[in-house]
Order: sequence, then C-alpha cells, then structure tokens
Amino acid sequence: MPSENTIYLAAIIVVSALLGYLYLKFIDKDDEDSKISPEYLTGLKFLLNEQADKAINLFSEIVQVDEETIETHLALGVLFRKQGKIDQAIKLHENILSKKELKEHHYYQTLEELAEDYYSAGLYDKSEDIFKKLTEIKNHKDLSLTKLMQIYEYTGEWSKALLTVEKLNNVNPSNEYRKNIPHYFCQISEKYISQNDLDNAELYIKKAKSTNSKSSRILFVSVQFALKKEELVDALKIYKKLCGISDLGHQILLPDLIKLAKEKGQIEKVNEMMQQIYSNQSVAREHLALLAIMKLNIEDKIVMQSLYEFLANDIYFSELLSFNNMKSITELMNDELINNIREKLNQKSKNKFKYLCNNCGYKTIKLSWQCPTCRSWESSYPINFITNK
Repeated sequence: MPSENTIYLAAIIVVSALLGYLYLKFIDKDDEDSKISPEYLTGLKFLLNEQADKAINLFSEIVQVDEETIETHLALGVLFRKQGKIDQAIKLHENILSKKELKEHHYYQTLEELAEDYYSAGLYDKSEDIFKKLTEIKNHKDLSLTKLMQIYEYTGEWSKALLTVEKLNNVNPSNEYRKNIPHYFCQISEKYISQNDLDNAELYIKKAKSTNSKSSRILFVSVQFALKKEELVDALKIYKKLCGISDLGHQILLPDLIKLAKEKGQIEKVNEMMQQIYSNQSVAREHLALLAIMKLNIEDKIVMQSLYEFLANDIYFSELLSFNNMKSITELMNDELINNIREKLNQKSKNKFKYLCNNCGYKTIKLSWQCPTCRSWESSYPINFITNK
C-alpha cells in the first residue's frame, strides 16, 4: 500500500503534468499572439513554490472534466480527502458522476472514491450503500467487501460482518478478516447473554468453538454464559482454564464468581480454586490486589492478603505498614489503615487507564476486545493502574 505522502506526491506530479499538457494545448501555434490562460500559469507557479493547497483550489475551479482530465480530478479528490477536506472531495466526485459522457470504468472508479469520501466523513450508511453496489462489479469486488468489513466492525453489525466475510473468503481466501470470525460469534453471544437469551448465546459459543480458534475470548464468554446459568462448577472449571492463558478474567469475571458462590453457600470452592491459581503466580496476585482496590465490597481472605502484600511491597505505602508483625487475615480485613488506603486508591484510580493494547500502546479504562485505534482483536491486557502513569 502506498503511503499518504506517496499518493500526495503522485497527485501533484499528475497535476503538474496536466498543466504542462494544457499549456501546449491552449497555445495556438498558428497564432503567435495566442496566450495560455493566466490561471493555469498561476496554478503551475503555486506547484513550483510548493503551495499545493492554493494550486489545488485554483485548479479544481478552472479545469473541466473530460476523458483527458478525469484522472487528475480523481487525484485531486484523493488530496482533498487526505487533507480532511471531505466536503470538497464529495462535491468534486459528485460533479464527475453527473457527466453523461463518462466511460463505465471511470464511473465505477469515481463511485468508489465517493464511497471512500463518505467513509472518511463517518457517513457509514451512505458508504455502505455504494460499496454494496460495487461488490457486483468484478474489478471492485475485493476492495468493496473489505471496506464493508471495516464499516461493520466500526458499527458493530456482527451478523452483517459474518455474511460479508463469507463472501470475502470466496474472493480472497487469505483476507485479514478471516481470523476475526470467532470474535464476531463471541460478540453476538455476549449480546444474547446480556439479553438473557441463553439458547442463542449457547448457539454462538458453539459456533465460535467450531472454528478451532485458540482465542481466550471463547473461554471468557463461556464463563459469562455459565455464570448467567448459575452453573458454578462449570464456571470455575472454565475460569481456571482461562487463567492458564490470560489475566483478563481476574478483575472482570472473578467478582461475579465470588457473588454466585456466596449465593450458593459455596465460597470455599472459589477460595480453593483461587489459592491454586495464585499460589505460584505473582502477577495474578497483583491483579487480585488491584481487584480489591476496584471493588470495595470484596473482602475475601485471599483478596485482603493479596492487597496487604501489594501495599507492603510498594515504596509509598511500605513505611505505613508493620512488616515485622504480620497480622492475621481477620485483623487485615478490619484494619482501619488498610481500609482507608484502599478507599483512597479506589477514588483516585476510577478514571485511570486499566488496559493497554500490546499492538499500538493505546490505553483504555474498560476492556475493549477490539482496540479502538489499531483495530486489532484481543490485544489488550490489564496493567497496574496504581503504579503506571
């Protein structure tokens, strides 16, 4: 893919070449007094002085659209769009499409550029309508299906995404969206879980599993499903498996696990599992301490123990605590100093970033399965929001 600078430079070269062509075209060799329009010379002067904006504005006003100039107009449209002048790009492309004598391949090329304009402007419905039409045109099918996938991911239309990626697979089996199919199934399943439609939720979890993906997302949604059905044993079993490959469940799923276990009078099962998971995982213990800060209503033994160890190892809090006289868990749960620190940290950290994309470095407060910046899936992981700035 060419860079924006390459496209920009190429467009300027095309404009410059066309100006030269027009210079020759407008000179009447049989009439020595004939002169080229001064506007063309002014446009050329702008280009030579690297005043591209002025050249583009002038040139777009004076050049008429015909078969000899359309490529330059399309290049101008790209420049407008890349510079954020979407309204001008749309107007220019609509002007081209209004020409009755336009050849078919130029018509579809211009239509594609107009769809790109709408997409850049965030007018996804208009962009979608055009790209759907272009999927019927052989030379535009692959790109149009790809752009539709981008639109459906931005708008969260996962059922449309699934239908479209199936078509894209037939055209381009190695397309980048193929690997995202399990996530689309999981997105739909989570929606049904939130609506308490457990039959459909289970159906899409099974579809996600059928892709043989190793995504931890599938395990994550499976725990959510088991919790919704109040199946504690299944939830614990899947959660333990999830913890073997991901830290994403500690701060999100564990509170609901604890809540369900208490309702069923089986909190010891959770404590036993937690002890097994966290006994040899210092990072997991850290996440448990962070959970204690995020959720003040959680006061289970291992949670408070993890919080105490976390504070004791922090340079800012270590001197406030007594290390030589390690307190019992019961005392820690009722310790006024620790609870005060916990409440203060809770208030201070509410708006702090808690997840980091390992692909582009983008930080978010809440977990996002697809990074809002680089659009990569399952690339975010929890960070220590107390010590990280």
